[in-house]
Amino acid sequence: KAEKHGRDIMIRLTGHLLRATEELKAAGMPGNESSRLNQYVMFLNKSFENLWAFKVYRTSASLRALSLITTQIMPMFYGPYFLHIARGEGSENNVAFACAFASLISVLLVALISLERQLENPFRFGSTDTIRVKEEMQLCRENIFICEADLESPWYQNPRSEMNFAMDNNGSFATLEMRT
Repeated sequence: KAEKHGRDIMIRLTGHLLRATEELKAAGMPGNESSRLNQYVMFLNKSFENLWAFKVYRTSASLRALSLITTQIMPMFYGPYFLHIARGEGSENNVAFACAFASLISVLLVALISLERQLENPFRFGSTDTIRVKEEMQLCRENIFICEADLESPWYQNPRSEMNFAMDNNGSFATLEMRT
């Protein structure tokens, strides 16, 4: 709830910046300068949306890299070890144990690849890491309505709500209460 509230505030602030630019343009600011200001607001919106996407839908690049490295390099290291286990020491013959150990390693590598594929396709229906397109489209619609409702207020009016924050045990901020 606090994330969405913060997103709504950001949408309102950028809307105020756009209206301020239009009022300055109507008051006589040259068109090239107002165009540059609008471009900066566009960059701000784009950067905010990128940050929002990273926060909400960040897939693990390190897990992907680890699985690729593991599946490509580890067999070179474990192959001679499997042979050493199979031969055993002296008269021992551990072929069954070596086969079971090699199978276990193979199953783990396949599981890593499967996990990677699940993370690589964020639009797969029913996965835990699925991107919820319908919810994002609903957020876009709500933001359009917020901007439309905010058109009546002057651009210099503060759109922020009062939020009380407190530091929790982990050293991060937690919202105690919100008043609009």
